[in-house]
Amino acid sequence: MIGYILVVSTPYFAKPDAAGNARLRDLPAGAYEVRAWHPQQRAAAEPKSVSLEAGAATTVSFAVDPALRKAKYKPPLDRLRY
Repeated sequence: MIGYILVVSTPYFAKPDAAGNARLRDLPAGAYEVRAWHPQQRAAAEPKSVSLEAGAATTVSFAVDPALRKAKYKPPLDRLRY
């Protein structure tokens, strides 16, 4: 059994649904840095800067290598060191 805990320093976060879509609601207007994380990614995805205006809807997309989603997960050996 494998479990993941990701600690973030913001109250704005979301877990994607089965289709890979996540939605943040009721964000105040302002500038944000959006980051995506996946437990099987080998390198961090580049953060994206977003500026929200009051009442406007904005979409940000991130791509995860499809091969990672289909593969049965095995943690890299360097993560198993104690």
